Amino acid sequence: MTRRIFSPLAAWRRRAEKENEEKAVLHAAQSIIGSMGLLSGRKILVTGLLSNRSIAYGIAKAARREGAELALTYQNERFKDRVAEMAREFGSEIALPCEVTSDAEISGLFQELKKYWAGLDGLVHAIAFAPREAIAGDS
Repeated sequence: MTRRIFSPLAAWRRRAEKENEEKAVLHAAQSIIGSMGLLSGRKILVTGLLSNRSIAYGIAKAARREGAELALTYQNERFKDRVAEMAREFGSEIALPCEVTSDAEISGLFQELKKYWAGLDGLVHAIAFAPREAIAGDS
C-alpha cells in the first residue's frame, strides 16, 4: 500500500486549479447566456427574498443578469429597508409589502404593482418559514 503524505502546498495547488476550472466554466456559461438576454424586458415579481444567501436572491440575480426588470416583496416593516436595498442592487426601486397570510395585502400588492407595470411576466414564489435556530450559521 502506498502512503500519501499530506502537503499543504499541493493541497492549495489542487484547490486553486479546481477553482480556476470552475471559474472558466462559469464564465463561459455566463457569456453565452448573457449575450442572449433570455428575459430582456420581462417583468418578474420575486417573493421571499430576505438575504443574499437565499434561493430567491440567486434567482433574482440570474433573472436580472438575463435582462429582467424586478419587483421584490417584503413581509413587514422590519424587512422593508433590507429588501429595498436588495431591489436597488438589482436596479429596481420596487419593493412592496406583502404579508401572504392576508388576502387584503396580496390584493394590495397587485394593485400597487399596477402603478409600475401594466403586466407581469413571471412570479418567483420563494416564501418559506423556518425557526430562527434552523437557519442560524452556515448552511
